[in-house]
Amino acid sequence: MAFAKTNGWTGAVIAGCSKRQKEFQFHDPPGSIICVRHEDHRPKDDNIGKWLVSGTKVLAGHFFWDFRLMAAPPYLMVTTLRNPLELFVSALQFKHRDETRTLAGATRFVTSQMRTILGLEGLGQLGFIRVFLNDTGAVGYNPRGVYTHNETWAMAAESVEHLNTFLVVGVVEQYEGFVEVLKHTLDPGLENPSVWTTGAKVQNNKSPVSSRDVLRNIDPYLVRLYNETRLDLQWKVYEVALQLWDSRCREVLPRSDHERYCDVPRHADILD
Repeated sequence: MAFAKTNGWTGAVIAGCSKRQKEFQFHDPPGSIICVRHEDHRPKDDNIGKWLVSGTKVLAGHFFWDFRLMAAPPYLMVTTLRNPLELFVSALQFKHRDETRTLAGATRFVTSQMRTILGLEGLGQLGFIRVFLNDTGAVGYNPRGVYTHNETWAMAAESVEHLNTFLVVGVVEQYEGFVEVLKHTLDPGLENPSVWTTGAKVQNNKSPVSSRDVLRNIDPYLVRLYNETRLDLQWKVYEVALQLWDSRCREVLPRSDHERYCDVPRHADILD
């Protein structure tokens, strides 16, 4: 939103809002908020929502793939993914703050959740894959449903196809590099240096305990079993995201910056 404001553009954050909140709220900073329903990431009123979205220059937030159809073309898209294992832990911490405020509490809760999910029938969890599906797949997906191998692979293939349309696909594990690539891509003349300096220092993870510390405190066998049997599909899509990130980063940045800004910790490093 800072980039939009600096350029004199309209900007808004897409966010899930309560039933009592209005469609559109003004906040400065960080900018305006366009409310969407939690269950399908759509505005409470499609007509008003489309009018608000199409009239906004920069949009940010969490929303499903087909939300882009409300934007006025042409448009460019950027996104970031997080490695599935840490994302799983972080999501639990976000949704269950009271149970995960301490390392001991978070360890107990995440361990319990892993064991519970491992005991359920199913091939795995879609996680961020769901975000990149069209509305039929994204809204209709049942986290507790049982899907065939072909069905889940089709979802993964669709998400990969859509990821390939983004201008930049970044990863949280190389956030500094992501900001650097955006800077060179969107502001090649470096007309707004303060925006990028500030952006590189942003830390939105408010969990009181690091997800990596939680993982290190859990039985390694359980972590590996869960990772390999419940997150394998997400890892395959994440690997594609890593390839897209690496290619774009090395294309945009000078060779001297590749090691610092393009390299990303690998899957094995997270489990060590």
